[in-house]
Amino acid sequence: GGLVDISGGESGGGSLDLFSEGNIGLGQLDISAGGEFGDAGIGDILALGNLNLNGIISGSGADNGELCGDAADIDMTADGDINVNAAMTMRGRGLDCSGGFLAIDGNAVTVAAQIDLSATGTEGTGGDLDITSVGPMQIAANVRADGPDGAGDVFLSSDADLTIGGDILANGYGTFGSGASLVEIDAGGAIVIGGDIIASGGGQ
Repeated sequence: GGLVDISGGESGGGSLDLFSEGNIGLGQLDISAGGEFGDAGIGDILALGNLNLNGIISGSGADNGELCGDAADIDMTADGDINVNAAMTMRGRGLDCSGGFLAIDGNAVTVAAQIDLSATGTEGTGGDLDITSVGPMQIAANVRADGPDGAGDVFLSSDADLTIGGDILANGYGTFGSGASLVEIDAGGAIVIGGDIIASGGGQ
């Protein structure tokens, strides 16, 4: 329920490996990096029950102007339901580093807080998001995979109903930026889109 801090400096963030034959409830997690070139850490979380993310997850790379590190790589899998109840921030910072990679695979999946895989540097690119579910999927908050120089890919797939209530930003908003090469939304049931999906490029 408290803070798991495996953030690092020049050598990067740490590696987190969690496994439970039952449920996992995770509080605040920091696997960010600092220094000049530190990449954020790697997370692998597997629950045979439910997975509840109740604290802010931070996994941004180093930010030192023209020097920087890429954001975190996190893979979350559960045989039960997955609930993202707090914000996840895995940003690429500095001049030209990239946002994180996040994979979520569960039964029913609910994202109730923002997922931010964006990049901030003028030559930075957004990260990739891959969410799959057997049961219903609900994306109730904003998702960012945008960046000035280019956006990351967004893949959402449910074998049941899929509802998107927040905005999905996968645009390359710099003058010569490219939007996401892939924004794919699949469902075995109904698809309901209530927010904006923006994957344009060229400053649009």
